Amino acid sequence: MISRTAADLEALKAAINEAYDVKVSIAAADISVREEAERAVAAIQNELGTFDVLINNAGVANFGTLVDMDPEVWKRHIDINLLASTMLPEPRCLP
Repeated sequence: MISRTAADLEALKAAINEAYDVKVSIAAADISVREEAERAVAAIQNELGTFDVLINNAGVANFGTLVDMDPEVWKRHIDINLLASTMLPEPRCLP
């Protein structure tokens, strides 16, 4: 699992390990930053090997009119909601 906050990841990993008999690997990263995403994927692959499941579930939302929204907010939306979901699958996550 990859998330921006290590504390949330640690808590979720502990809960999953307690409830299920599965291997869980975690890495903290901002997946909108390609280098961070690549480091996180590499760390997980080093620990677990190849990916069996990949779920891209990152997304952000801010609501307002185009005229009122800061261009940096739009950039963040594009970076996370569009680009990040295509960066993780290629090339390291694919068999």
